Amino acid sequence: MKPNFIQLYYRLNIMKHKIIYILIILLFIGVLILANISYSEYLNNSPPSGFGNILSSYFFQLGHAIFNKTDFKYDGLLNYDFMENLPPFLKYNYDKIHEEMINAGIDQEWINFTKAWCNNGCAAFEMRHDKTEKFWMIMRPLVIDLLENAFIKSHLVKTVHCPVIHFRCSDAPFIRQNGYNFQKYSFFEKALEKITNNKQKYDSIIILYCNSHASKSDEDKKSCEIYVSNLFEHITAMGYDVKIQCSDILDDFSTIFYAPAVISTGGSFSFMSGFFGKGLFISAGHEFSENDEKNVYLDNIGDWLFKGYNVKHNQISDYNDTEAVLNILHN
Repeated sequence: MKPNFIQLYYRLNIMKHKIIYILIILLFIGVLILANISYSEYLNNSPPSGFGNILSSYFFQLGHAIFNKTDFKYDGLLNYDFMENLPPFLKYNYDKIHEEMINAGIDQEWINFTKAWCNNGCAAFEMRHDKTEKFWMIMRPLVIDLLENAFIKSHLVKTVHCPVIHFRCSDAPFIRQNGYNFQKYSFFEKALEKITNNKQKYDSIIILYCNSHASKSDEDKKSCEIYVSNLFEHITAMGYDVKIQCSDILDDFSTIFYAPAVISTGGSFSFMSGFFGKGLFISAGHEFSENDEKNVYLDNIGDWLFKGYNVKHNQISDYNDTEAVLNILHN
């Protein structure tokens, strides 16, 4: 029996809707595939913000495992090149490091204190306790060894001939977070004086500075450009050939690690690359209170930490009032 016109019409209509549905499904699948490719490229090529915090977490958890005399298993973010070259598992074989921790007074109370600031150890680089430096000094040879091996595997080994100033101006200091301050220019002068006393005087200086990494507004970016330009002029006037560098985040991290000397204005990025780097490390960060009396414990920390140069947030009414801020920095 042949279908009549009405039946044929309905059959064609049903087929048309099926084709539309199939096209929609295929389009949706295509979008998912493209999104997945883009996301994978992002993970592989663009390490996330907080790279220093990730490394702080990784090495703190390693130290915690050694303290407990257990195997180390890291289950955090290991899905891009550099972190893939750090071992996600290490069998316990660190009796000497464990013994040094115990002798230095590292205990569960300090572990809990440090974890309280960031449960997985991402803030473990912050000098909130004098035992923190002891912990990292004990861990330092192992951290350097693991980092250097990762640099080799990531093809990031380089030769750096001059000191590096890591100048942080993007999210900080505008967010007014404790420990993320500007420093008076006398800090850079004293730091370079110490470097000169330890080594021959260098002719060049690299200022590592990228305001694009975490700036919150165009106004903040403009202010940062004024601040770094002024620091550039100040260091140049001291007789140095100054270069401002903003490269790939891993390239900058490698530059700090292999520099003969590093001047850090604070933060996990320059601590994890500089404190565990090949050269002399100097920092003025890590004063986490506006009240000097609450920072007294820092007196027990080594001479790499320069105290008294931070400009406290309560001294600055507006960080975008660059003229007023620069006046404080110079004085």
